[in-house]
Amino acid sequence: MLVAGVAATSLALTVFVSTGGAEPSRSSSPVNISGAHAAGSLHVVRVEARPKRETLDPGDKRVSYRLYTTNMDKEPSGVVRLCARKWPHGRLRLLGERCEAFASVDPGESALRLFKFRVLDRARGKLSEIRLRARGPEVQPAATTVVLKVRRRPAPPPDPYPY
Repeated sequence: MLVAGVAATSLALTVFVSTGGAEPSRSSSPVNISGAHAAGSLHVVRVEARPKRETLDPGDKRVSYRLYTTNMDKEPSGVVRLCARKWPHGRLRLLGERCEAFASVDPGESALRLFKFRVLDRARGKLSEIRLRARGPEVQPAATTVVLKVRRRPAPPPDPYPY
């Protein structure tokens, strides 16, 4: 059994480790935590998807959305993953990978990911919501929703000679 006690002083920690004995041994070297996690705050990113709302004709087979993630902090963000989180799987098929990771986004800069979907016949006449998200180990999660409407197929004209 491993038990660790932590005493915090600014950004330095003193770690006490016990392996089941009566007295925990003291670590001779302090453990330092660096970065935004040490202060307890995460990097703030803003997400925006374009187009926010899309209407397709009944014969259209594909639709794409751009997800922009902008770093609003004064420091680089660290690893950021842009993902397609939720969508109606019976109406849309994602083309390509579900997520893409970026090593870092500089302050004021944006990362862009293009999500492409194949529209299935079952999407006709319905509204579909797609949830897109940005997150990372040092990033506050942020998400946005886009709406897809697919028009119905027009009804066939009435038969002029019913008999």
